[in-house]
Amino acid sequence: MTKRQIKEELTLQAALFERKVRSGQVLDGHVTFAEFVDRWRRDYAEPNLAPKTLVRYDDLLKRILPAIGHIRLDKLQPHHLVAFYASLHYAENQSGVSFKATPHLLSAFELSGITRQALADEAGCHVNTIYRLIRVREWIPESHRKPAIYLAFLLRMGSNPQNR
Repeated sequence: MTKRQIKEELTLQAALFERKVRSGQVLDGHVTFAEFVDRWRRDYAEPNLAPKTLVRYDDLLKRILPAIGHIRLDKLQPHHLVAFYASLHYAENQSGVSFKATPHLLSAFELSGITRQALADEAGCHVNTIYRLIRVREWIPESHRKPAIYLAFLLRMGSNPQNR
């Protein structure tokens, strides 16, 4: 290659590299997990994911970013993730919320006169979520916690959403 060809190739490669850096395709080691998430959300998630998925991811990030958002990507290690998972388990168990639909709660619900549809409307969920909450008594997945908490609150307060 001649000197001129080398210079042109270097200019071309520099321009390509600069474009990759600006588009977020090249990350340096000083990027934190939170900064990476911001880029990922802007460049990938918002254009490609459904709105409901974005909302769910945002809910998850509310717990993830305070725990590991400050860690640089080049420093993020498995032990950080293990500690984060352990903190999630501890936080869920210390929240004071039972994740079982107890017989007492179920019988109080039946005696309250609250319809499943009225409870679903008030809790902002589908009526099938309420049916599953009542039928599956062993464990309440994430999507069932809000209606379960709402049901417990209504029964404690003596409220009846049917009588609005």
